[in-house]
Amino acid sequence: PVPAQSAMRFVVRVDGQTVAGQIAQIYGVLTWPDRHDRPSHIRLCVPSASLSVGSADGDRLLQGSNFMAVDRWPWITFDSHLIVHKQDQFWATGQLHIRGVTRDVTIPFVFMPKTRRLTAQFSVSRTAFGVGEGKVEGISHIDDEVRLSFELAMTEGDTSAECAVASK
Repeated sequence: PVPAQSAMRFVVRVDGQTVAGQIAQIYGVLTWPDRHDRPSHIRLCVPSASLSVGSADGDRLLQGSNFMAVDRWPWITFDSHLIVHKQDQFWATGQLHIRGVTRDVTIPFVFMPKTRRLTAQFSVSRTAFGVGEGKVEGISHIDDEVRLSFELAMTEGDTSAECAVASK
């Protein structure tokens, strides 16, 4: 799970209004050879049901069949296959898997090895993953761009079991 010092958020515009949400759980594996300052692989696993917009009705809609469909697709995963370091930033390219759809994405991030913190800000197309494509009563327009940001306090430990479950 996300340590208390971590924060994961998402933002999307709905009918011209900003809707902000949080992601309550994340598991991951960050690998780097010989403990160098440069990670070589990132695998992140998020239970879909841990996404929340902070209201019961909004969360039911978000977790329902038109959006995240958590009963059918309980996990969101990212698995990098390339990490490039340029100046003070890294770029992780890999496969993002949401709702049974896999797309290659590149996520810019900063990794601070001394404090073991990883921060990132990036956007994804919700429709590229089949999220929220149907009609929703009371909503006339949802922007395609979903902005995500996170600051993760990395801790020692093995969460590969949780990520292995996400792969099934």
